[in-house]
Amino acid sequence: MIVVPPDSDDEDSENSDIDIIVDLPSEEPGPAPRAWSPSAPALEDLPPAPSASIPHPPDILSTYEPIPDQNIFHVDPQELTIGATVSSAASSAFLVLDEGARACFVGNCNLTIVKGAVTLAGTKLRASPSAHRVFAPTSSPLPVIEAVADDRPALPIPSRLQGIVQNAFCVVLIQSLTAGVEGLQRVCQRFEGVMTPRGPARLIPGFHNLYLVCRPPSRDTEVFTLPHTWTSAMDEVTSVDSSVTLVKGPKKCGKSTTVRTLVNKQLEKYRRVALLECDIGQSEFTPAGLVALNVISHPVFGPPFTHPTLPYRAHYIGETTPKSSPAHYLAAIEALVETYHLDLQTPALDEDDEQEGDEVGDGSDERISDHIPLIVNTMGWTKGLGADLLRRVEDIVQPTHVLEFEAAATTDFAWPHAMNEFAGSGVLPDRLHSSKTLRLTPVVPLNAETYTAADHRTLSILSYFHAEFPEVAQNADGPSLKQLTAQTWNTARPLVAQLPYEVDVAQAVDVVVLMGAGAEDVPRSEVARVLNGAVVGLVVSDGGTLDVEGEDGSAEAADAPIPYAQGASPPPPSTSHCIGLALVRGVPSIEPSGISQTTAATLQLLTPVPTSLLGSARVLVKGSLELPIWGMLDWTDEERVAGVERERVPYLQWGKGDGIGAQRRRVRRNLMRKAQG
Repeated sequence: MIVVPPDSDDEDSENSDIDIIVDLPSEEPGPAPRAWSPSAPALEDLPPAPSASIPHPPDILSTYEPIPDQNIFHVDPQELTIGATVSSAASSAFLVLDEGARACFVGNCNLTIVKGAVTLAGTKLRASPSAHRVFAPTSSPLPVIEAVADDRPALPIPSRLQGIVQNAFCVVLIQSLTAGVEGLQRVCQRFEGVMTPRGPARLIPGFHNLYLVCRPPSRDTEVFTLPHTWTSAMDEVTSVDSSVTLVKGPKKCGKSTTVRTLVNKQLEKYRRVALLECDIGQSEFTPAGLVALNVISHPVFGPPFTHPTLPYRAHYIGETTPKSSPAHYLAAIEALVETYHLDLQTPALDEDDEQEGDEVGDGSDERISDHIPLIVNTMGWTKGLGADLLRRVEDIVQPTHVLEFEAAATTDFAWPHAMNEFAGSGVLPDRLHSSKTLRLTPVVPLNAETYTAADHRTLSILSYFHAEFPEVAQNADGPSLKQLTAQTWNTARPLVAQLPYEVDVAQAVDVVVLMGAGAEDVPRSEVARVLNGAVVGLVVSDGGTLDVEGEDGSAEAADAPIPYAQGASPPPPSTSHCIGLALVRGVPSIEPSGISQTTAATLQLLTPVPTSLLGSARVLVKGSLELPIWGMLDWTDEERVAGVERERVPYLQWGKGDGIGAQRRRVRRNLMRKAQG
């Protein structure tokens, strides 16, 4: 029997590899295996397959039982001098926790440690006036707070509660957090209900959207637990100064959770941590399609869609996999590594950056500020071309530590793992550098069947376009080291109902570049149709005007209504960078026969990038990345889209098409020949 899973509507090239082994009974013996192969080690030399199970959560997730006026005390937000600034209608309460008490949440809240310390998602948080934003949807592992001892002095609280705090082991302040991110459930209905528990739970008294989960939830909901191999590896990395850590492994093994946890743990020692995102399909702080260098100064507690961040430096690939442009992908990584060594590794902090990095705000932050460690997140494509790209990335980065996820002997990681064992030192013979490899036990996600990688990527892109980033002050000396993470989301209106920028192409755009398969065949007469409804990268030329020449000459392209260089190469990462993405919501001057040569072309753009940065982005780059279908819909009206009847909306087709070729072609890449079993 051959079991074939259903094809997803949006799969990466990593999924094209064979991952189902078919064992077909046969009366005739199959071909005898070769005694020796130069491409792989003998099976008996392979290491034993490790266990891939996650540690089971405790039977009781929350030992803390809130009792009003005994271990939970509600206060007026105006009484507080610590924590986040919230409206007078928001809920605020002090929780008094005994030693070892645990609390598992579903929902969003601001968390401030008043006395003692807690562990949250593998990170120890001590008493500090800084509030931590915690997002706990059921689509990701639920965080568990556990009270632990700490000798840092307690923070001031209202006088009527001071006696209670003096005798308490641990006190935390929780406040309501309504940032608008919960509205993404309506935008992407695939994630509807993720802000409410799926099993037995109870509302925390005084809060309308924060739940306490006491028992392990249903089988499709996970609880954050940290395997022992992860803890020991991260402790070893954080104990070393000037570390450069690379995390690699196959898909669905826990790389993203490891990277996020390691960033938080490094922030216990350093004021800032740099993250080089090489996974352009499942990015942590940026939408898909970007190779980005991020500077993080505050711990992040939540899945990627809850903390979209403007990168310090980024390059647009325009794909969810580097298979179509591996050279451009490696050049972008090499440019970002050079940026890290020149600008970030030993930064020169100014007064504003020092204050922003100071956790307490009074100069008492003793964390290291004159060095920024680097963490590199790699893609899960570990076979064929993907394996070669991973090796090239490791040679470019030259990490001091490699956190590598173990895998069974039948997977793609058995081959390099065995070769490392043969080398004896954990490094392949032709490696250009030496690094210490730490093995991690993979974690199998329980809700992988509920939410696929494509689902999470869709939610991250929609979160990015609905996000509202803080304004950025122009800095002549270069980009600031401040972490610019979205604080609110505008989910009151769908994208089709939001007010766009109207851009005069002749005044604001130097050139339009198309990348991806078949892009070189798009003539100038069709470029307006290609841009209509497209997701584009906003690229800045570091030297002023970007010299991009296509097959028909850049000078001739500049005279057209839309300056387009057909067949042009993507902007070189050494002389350009991407500040973010934009959605071309319309080309108003488009005509049935194309754009009139006598009419000035205008574009309607939707982008969350701050206006202070937009003026320098004069190059639009379109790749294969498209807006998810959920972003094109109007969830406020079931019958229309932006007031137009569904049947008359362009680019959208409701129901199944008719005729040959109307349906998407289904390609099976997981079948094996009988002799390959």
